[in-house]
Amino acid sequence: MSDVFYPLSLIARQQVTRFNPVTADQFEDGTTATRLRWTASYFKRRFEIQHAPLTLAEWKYLRSFYAQRSGGYDSFWFRDNPGRGGNAKVRFASPLPENVNAAALASLTVTLEEVAPIRALPEFDELTTAAGTAPVVWFDANRELYWSHAGTSYYDGTGTTHDASGNGRSLTWSATSQLSNVLAQYQYAGGNGTGYATRASDGTQAGNLTLFVIARASSSASRQVLFQFGGTGTKESIGLQINASNEFEGVFDTASPSWTYQKYTNSAADTWRSFAVQAPTPPLGNGYLLYVNGTVANATADTLGGLNTVSKKITLLSGISNGNICASGTDVMHAILFNATLSQAQIRAVHNLIGYQAGLATV
Repeated sequence: MSDVFYPLSLIARQQVTRFNPVTADQFEDGTTATRLRWTASYFKRRFEIQHAPLTLAEWKYLRSFYAQRSGGYDSFWFRDNPGRGGNAKVRFASPLPENVNAAALASLTVTLEEVAPIRALPEFDELTTAAGTAPVVWFDANRELYWSHAGTSYYDGTGTTHDASGNGRSLTWSATSQLSNVLAQYQYAGGNGTGYATRASDGTQAGNLTLFVIARASSSASRQVLFQFGGTGTKESIGLQINASNEFEGVFDTASPSWTYQKYTNSAADTWRSFAVQAPTPPLGNGYLLYVNGTVANATADTLGGLNTVSKKITLLSGISNGNICASGTDVMHAILFNATLSQAQIRAVHNLIGYQAGLATV
């Protein structure tokens, strides 16, 4: 019964309160020491929701949902769309009012409370601190819009995927938004063989680049590009792909690149990993590197020459020519681009900051 969504949208006002109980111990000398009851940066959330005016049919739908949950007994999912706060497993924290006059239906208030403390989604400043530089783009599936209303599910009505970096480079889906795993704590963009998200060029980008992705893929017999940034000319882009030999490797143009050393076999398949692609990368010479879970894929860099100034076209789940589209089983949870060459320590810091959402071990 718990893997369902709160049944109504039409939220006029929402207030979210995070809390993590703190115990204060006062000593004889007057000093005070505090202890967290839960893990640092873990909170429960309380949602106070005031609905927009409801119809009688919508009220009955909510009343039925409340009864089927046995009031405050059974849990369900609620998504913090206004705050881009992702999913929360909640219960009703107060009884549902039963007066159904017009005034009540015009300002119905419902209180929900999270059933267990979870790590608050990392924010922009935390990612910037971990990487040592602000991201150019950051696509985080947990911050996409999703809601349910009276039995019908809806994705972001604008048809775009949100850029959490604050730089406003949202991508437009070629079809319906491909948000997957909605009835769970963390989500991802799921390939389906036809759909992808893209943004046309909006200027040029120069300098060293690092692309960071958390992804997984089933065993692959065809080329699939998970995330790409740049232009269509030779060495005018940077990206991550899985090739027809079931190996993860970087991308530097629209043709199949001839990387020799920096490859990683997708074994075991369907396993979440973090990837970082760099071009160029001084640590191992004038070449390109692929990091997997914070470790370089091969001790030898691919010396492919410097990356040319690139146009800022961006694609998710396809190449920048809108080919090599990701198939079902190829999924991306985070896709981030930095206009800098991150050190291994910084790549690992980013991995540790957000990798827990995919169950990745600390490195």
